[in-house]
Amino acid sequence: MVARLLHFLRWAAPATVFALLAIVFIALNALNDLLFDGVHWDLTENRLYTLSDGSRGVINTISEPIDLYFFFSDEATRTIAPIRNYSRRVRELLEEYESYADGKIRLHFIDPEPFSVAEDRATQYGLQAVPSGVGAATFYLGLAGVNSVDTQESIPFFHPQKERFLEYDITQLIDRLSQTQRPVVGLYNGLGDEVFDRLTIKQNIERTYTIETISSQTTEIPDYIALLVVIHPTNLSDNLLYAIDQYALKGKAILLFADPMSNLLRESVLQNAASDPQSMFQQAQSNPHKLLNAWGVNMRDGVVLSDNLRAITVNTNSGAAMRHPAFINLHSSDFSDTDIVTSGLDRINLGAVGVIDLLESTENITIEPLLRSSHEGKTIPTQQMLGMQDTAQIMRAATGDGKNLSIGVRISGEVNTAFAERSEENHTAKGRINVIFIADTDILSDEFWVRSQNFFGQRIVSAWADNGNLVMNILDNLIGSSNLISIRSRGRFTRPFTTVDSLRVNAEQHYKQEAEALETRLRETEQQLTQLQQARRERKQLTISVAEQNTINRFQQDKLNTRKQLRNVRHQLNKDIENLGALLKIINIVVAPLLLTFLLWLIYYWSARRMMKEQ
Repeated sequence: MVARLLHFLRWAAPATVFALLAIVFIALNALNDLLFDGVHWDLTENRLYTLSDGSRGVINTISEPIDLYFFFSDEATRTIAPIRNYSRRVRELLEEYESYADGKIRLHFIDPEPFSVAEDRATQYGLQAVPSGVGAATFYLGLAGVNSVDTQESIPFFHPQKERFLEYDITQLIDRLSQTQRPVVGLYNGLGDEVFDRLTIKQNIERTYTIETISSQTTEIPDYIALLVVIHPTNLSDNLLYAIDQYALKGKAILLFADPMSNLLRESVLQNAASDPQSMFQQAQSNPHKLLNAWGVNMRDGVVLSDNLRAITVNTNSGAAMRHPAFINLHSSDFSDTDIVTSGLDRINLGAVGVIDLLESTENITIEPLLRSSHEGKTIPTQQMLGMQDTAQIMRAATGDGKNLSIGVRISGEVNTAFAERSEENHTAKGRINVIFIADTDILSDEFWVRSQNFFGQRIVSAWADNGNLVMNILDNLIGSSNLISIRSRGRFTRPFTTVDSLRVNAEQHYKQEAEALETRLRETEQQLTQLQQARRERKQLTISVAEQNTINRFQQDKLNTRKQLRNVRHQLNKDIENLGALLKIINIVVAPLLLTFLLWLIYYWSARRMMKEQ
């Protein structure tokens, strides 16, 4: 039968063959929709389209049934194909939740038609009506959930650009509904409310936990606080330090952010430096030595990390793009590969980071690095860095042999109190601690990890780095819930272009060397000009001599030649990257189709030869 069919196709007219192929294609698609609707094979690297173990873990904690209401405007989106396709993706994922929950999740699909009771219900749940672009029509694509005690949670709108976080958002909603009471996070905020309240990370924390403010006057931290977050502890009183010490010795978890130079406060420092520079400089740095030393670590005073290999490209005052060694982009190879809080993360950005050293007397303490620099890690004096505007100067100011330096650590084990001299009632002299310490506050800054845009009045935040994921992973882990970590860390933001990055780094190293050579020549020429001008003043000469004019001309020509060389270096960098891109395009557009065509021709040739032999 197959042989006859192949024989027919071989001698049939091309139009007939194409018509038959079209019919077979349509028939197979119809059969697929009929028999295999909902069946899929997830071939993505991190199985992004399969319900994760973390989501299943959250579902397993549900004690009372939860009702989920998926609102989607079917009629209003008839002509909006991307939204309809994405709604189907959301619906299929919700059906997987319902199927796995086995009755713990009851899923309801609602089409909120205009001016209907269903639309009123969507509004009551806080879902967002989005303009469809057709007249004044709006549509809904959101989720609301209600638990057995009528607690309500919602996702106002499923934005297609946030598909990577789809499972996490849904599981987080279910997790909140499954909890009878949110854990309380105590927060000491040394950045000030004006700075911290506008950060995306605070909004992320508030979605999962209840935040209780710890003031500078606090003398005891309540036991009902599940986790203490200390941000930028500047000039803390002994009473508050003692309260933190005693809280830690009870085995309660602490997340600490200290900073040798907080970029979040840097603008304030620069603006007020003229009036009281020393005071403002002290305000921008924090280093609770007494606690850290009792916990077996130390943050170096007066220096920030310099890492040319991980430097972020910034724009200088002259408008040129240069790599700034104090602003760094850590890669996955710089994270702990054994700790759950860094598992699956891709990139983290930090600025003016501190360096953490381990003390020698740490017999009963376990200190595990979570974040570290590359093997090119060095240090720069903080005040010296602030006075420099040129990144080349900052690179030259870095000292040290270059090695992996710790930026964030996990501290656990038995320690003594940092206040052995105190003997209050209920004083704890020794205990097991659970602390994570990160020597940077700028990791919390929006400019280091998110972009935001206005989408029909709603602020949509898009993460381009893992700063927020790391912080939330730490909170979930220290409080005791690690189910959300595996979901939040699934997949990657981008595939790194390692070859392109290598080309850029090498070219910029060359660019930096040329820039330094230019500066040297400029200094030498200016020195010669100064000497000539001094000699002319001594001779009381008003006109410029031929020698002086020649020196000026040589200086200008030297400057032009060096700038031309710098342009050539930059041009060669772009040329190498463009050549690589062109090669990849040729492979994708020409070579791959030719290989596939050749493979199909071989199959056809082999089949035809086999048929001829059989005949």
